[in-house]
Amino acid sequence: MGYASSPRSPEPVSSPWPAGSVLVTSSSMLVVFAGVVLFGASLPLLIVAMNTLVQRRTPDPLLGRVSSAVDVMVSVPQTFSIALGAGLVAVVDYRLLLLVVAVVLVIASGYLLSRPEQRRRPAAPEAVPAKAEPPLTAASVEATEM
Repeated sequence: MGYASSPRSPEPVSSPWPAGSVLVTSSSMLVVFAGVVLFGASLPLLIVAMNTLVQRRTPDPLLGRVSSAVDVMVSVPQTFSIALGAGLVAVVDYRLLLLVVAVVLVIASGYLLSRPEQRRRPAAPEAVPAKAEPPLTAASVEATEM
């Protein structure tokens, strides 16, 4: 399903990730658990939205290459962030790190939501009319059988 077959833009997705980031900074295990549940609920929303956007905006012949590039652009930084986070959590309280993540996500979300380009829907591409086939006649059927 590429760009030509699905011109409609996906609906914007609101993720509970920032709220989960705030909740896991609490000292109450019950509140931390609620934050972790919000993290878990937000991941499928974000991943499905990203993959849907890639599939809808990429021409069919390039879909494999673009999907691979997106996978690399997501996986490589994630690998480095895990290593960096493991080092940081050894010297900085994890609650402070999660609070920083929450603040950065809220700022980034506010910036993206304030952009007019994010609220505008792109115009649907014009449909290309199909080439009309000539009507079948007895003479055209006889000509194709010969």
